[in-house]
Amino acid sequence: MKNYLKEMLLFFTFFTFFSCLHPTGNIVQVKNASYEAYSTAGEKGYKVYFELPENRQIPKAVIINNIYRKIIRNEGKENRYLLNVIAESATIAGFRAERSELENGIIFVKEGKDHFQPVDFKLKKNLSSE
Repeated sequence: MKNYLKEMLLFFTFFTFFSCLHPTGNIVQVKNASYEAYSTAGEKGYKVYFELPENRQIPKAVIINNIYRKIIRNEGKENRYLLNVIAESATIAGFRAERSELENGIIFVKEGKDHFQPVDFKLKKNLSSE
């Protein structure tokens, strides 16, 4: 009876451990994720760059420093994305950046649903040309 209980305990321990692991199929391997801050006359924001693998999921939006920026369907070239995320603009009448409480990352569309994936975007350098 004791061996049976030990085997059951061992089985449940392994089952719990493996069920807590994140399945790798849900994570998209985002490569070369980086951003640069810029400030020009009347506009501030970020240039965000990232690459996705060939069998990529569809990116719907990027979030950088609490700013949400929707990605237009054909904005990426050969799985590479260079996006202009505007934070402030005096040149665009009535512009307001869309804010998000999520951390830096990318929202992907998987099986018709939105899935947020945190991404560690590396700050390259600040661009400023005023």
